[in-house]
Amino acid sequence: MQNDLEPERYLVIGGAGFLGSYIVEALLARGEKHVAVYDLLPPLEGEEKKGVAYYEGDVLDEERLVEVLRKETSTTVFHTVSPIHGLDRAIYHTVNITGTKHILSACRTAGTIYSFVFTSSTGAVWRGQPVRGATEAEIPLVEEEWDVYGYTKAVAERMVIEANANGEGGMRTVALRPCGMLGPGDKQGMWQLAEAYENGQYKYSIGKGDHLSDITYVGNVADAHLLAADKLSPHASPADRDAVSGEAFFITNGAPAPYNRYLAISWGLMGADLSQMVVLPVFVGWLMTIFSIAWSRVTGKNTLFTWYLYAVLTTEQWYSSEKAKKLLGWEPHVSLEEGCKLSNEASPPL
Repeated sequence: MQNDLEPERYLVIGGAGFLGSYIVEALLARGEKHVAVYDLLPPLEGEEKKGVAYYEGDVLDEERLVEVLRKETSTTVFHTVSPIHGLDRAIYHTVNITGTKHILSACRTAGTIYSFVFTSSTGAVWRGQPVRGATEAEIPLVEEEWDVYGYTKAVAERMVIEANANGEGGMRTVALRPCGMLGPGDKQGMWQLAEAYENGQYKYSIGKGDHLSDITYVGNVADAHLLAADKLSPHASPADRDAVSGEAFFITNGAPAPYNRYLAISWGLMGADLSQMVVLPVFVGWLMTIFSIAWSRVTGKNTLFTWYLYAVLTTEQWYSSEKAKKLLGWEPHVSLEEGCKLSNEASPPL
């Protein structure tokens, strides 16, 4: 393990992706000199960051991971890799569960890692039920596979927390549970909204959409990752390390808003006139979900309109981020409105 006076050396696994790239930028912005990225694919042309070492590799390739960790003599690992929603079930089990297992094993084998920060999700605790300001102590990780993304995140998070070593010289771990994220570079939520705008689907709403929900700016989440790593670092006080290691934290904007506010801001920025929006009864969404799932089973094609999406569109879901504020010193700096504006400017309608 490193000497306390030596600088941290960071490896961002998934660092060419959405959240990972923001973590890389945040590290560089504060003057870090030892930043590396491990990802399945290289960053897009023109998106490489000066001074960052890029390595291509699969999270299932443990030998390659160990090779990179040792070459970089990494001391801090950010594990941000995860598939987007809407893919085949097996992909989530392979990447989120098996991949995390290999990453943890590689970190132990490399023998240089002191701090390990894992990107989990609020989905790891959500079962489709209403959640109103729950703390980490009030809502446990899911045990059954209601939503494959959330379930596999929960399994991976358990492994990460169990890997935490409070003893002197051991690898310390933390799990961060961000809510839905938006921001420039988002290839999921904002682009789906842009596609819905182009197709005229913004004219219809399933229910009033007035249930409270958490959505945060990706840069706010990246900030939380750096703060967590700093608290695990040998440069931090023993009291801070002991308070944070082995813990999980909800990361939200701390200001839940009606779900339709997020939609109205985003579509409004795209030029939509929402004054004539038609509000469909919730049961219509229920019927649409049944039809879509049946169609998916008959055709073998994936559908985004699942019970998970139906629950998102109709169920209150927001969490307390007070623990992160207290123990990590974290505060969100970009509001929902500003985040939507930045996202729309960077990701115009298709």
